[in-house]
Amino acid sequence: MKPQILIFVDDDFQYGLEQGMYPDLANKTKFGTVQVENLSSYKESLWNVNTPPSGDKDIYFLNPYTEQYLAIGSVAEDNDSLTMKLVMDKSSVIKEVFVKMGAKRITLVDTIKDNDKSETHGGFSGGNNVIGGGGNMEYNKELSVEINNIIKSHDPEREPKPYEEVKQYVIDHGLGDDGQIKSLLDRLKSDGRISGTEEYDCTFLSELKSSLKIAAHIETPSIHGSADFGNTHSHIHEITKKITLEF
Repeated sequence: MKPQILIFVDDDFQYGLEQGMYPDLANKTKFGTVQVENLSSYKESLWNVNTPPSGDKDIYFLNPYTEQYLAIGSVAEDNDSLTMKLVMDKSSVIKEVFVKMGAKRITLVDTIKDNDKSETHGGFSGGNNVIGGGGNMEYNKELSVEINNIIKSHDPEREPKPYEEVKQYVIDHGLGDDGQIKSLLDRLKSDGRISGTEEYDCTFLSELKSSLKIAAHIETPSIHGSADFGNTHSHIHEITKKITLEF
């Protein structure tokens, strides 16, 4: 399993880490949630990151749906673009899973929960409609439109792919621990197909919330750069959508 957080550091910081100056960070690397790499080891062919490190202790988190690391440190892209990318990537993967399972119609129903009360240390500089400012109705409406445009699908002739192919796709795209999808996979395995109508509750941006929580609790102020995770409180606005599946 890939670490949730990837950090590129300079020689001095790497030396300090090896000498025990940052025990909290060393402990996180030991348990595999964080990986620290020397900037000199960076090669585009080795690291799937959305933008190259700048050289100032750059922090990335893993987008499990594409296995790409996205910058949340000093080289982080615009916040709205980042959250929109996560929503679109997950929507695309979710749709493909249900297509492979043989769903003949996939429909986005509505938002069933908008949680803007969950607070953690962390933060991006500047205002964001999903992160660092609670929910914004217009932005949420835009997200809903984008999700619907990606998710919706109708093909009355669609047939399920083989169980092993669907299972491997689920694992490769970060959904191996999704209980709802596991249940549908079990039915596909036992019956060869899924029948009837099902509902799937899909939560977006939880992976970002989890990664920010890890980054915020790295007790190393010099690692945070312009993101200032340790001193800024930020609301992580999760959105849960209900999707109807007709097999």
